[in-house]
Amino acid sequence: MEDATYVRARYEQGKADLYAAFLQRGLDLVQNGGVAALLTMRNWMFIRQFSGLRIWLLTTHDLRALGDFDRGGFEAIPDEVVSVVVSVTRRSAPTGVSSISLQPTPLEDRTRDSARTARKRASTLCQVGLYKFVSLALKAVPEWPLVYWWSEDALKIYAKMEKIKDRNQARLGCRTSNNDRSRPPLRSSLPFSGSWPCASSCHASLALPLAPRTPPISPGRALPAAHLAAPYSPARPNSHLKTLSA
Repeated sequence: MEDATYVRARYEQGKADLYAAFLQRGLDLVQNGGVAALLTMRNWMFIRQFSGLRIWLLTTHDLRALGDFDRGGFEAIPDEVVSVVVSVTRRSAPTGVSSISLQPTPLEDRTRDSARTARKRASTLCQVGLYKFVSLALKAVPEWPLVYWWSEDALKIYAKMEKIKDRNQARLGCRTSNNDRSRPPLRSSLPFSGSWPCASSCHASLALPLAPRTPPISPGRALPAAHLAAPYSPARPNSHLKTLSA
């Protein structure tokens, strides 16, 4: 699993992150009808990067339960660094039967006190924040995020409403783009101070030859030509960053 090439080839849907590959690997290890339960980061349920994993999981397996503990699930990690979920998945085709999810604290709860983990533990034991959902119904939302707390009515309303992206497309210049117009100019008049670590490794089309900082020029003294930035050369990547003594 440490070999990135192996992970990409063997676990196509889980290549975005190693823990996502373990989700796939866990289901590989159980027999048909068996159950895999894993504690992982929770962002695979929502963000676009893991949409392929969600589609694969929800169309080929039976997601039975989620324990969305979010932040504060561990007393030893009090800050907002780790946000986790427990997923329980059966290796079988989706049944269409309702699944359950537990959300011990509301998503809008941003408290960070020392008792947060204890509150989550108590809420879990009392089954506070228990939801029932059908995985196939969540497909109404593009890329199939696991918005398990959405009601059936909310999903129907969302499916009927016109989407912003269908009515208003972002215009060129109002979004980031991979084109010549969005690239910075080949030369810049900004002063340069110190070394540029990227210069020796950047491709010629990406490196920006900047003018090195020149020594103070006395009134009436012409600027020596040697202080001007030399043209960038792929063969000599640091030639344009040469600094000269006064």
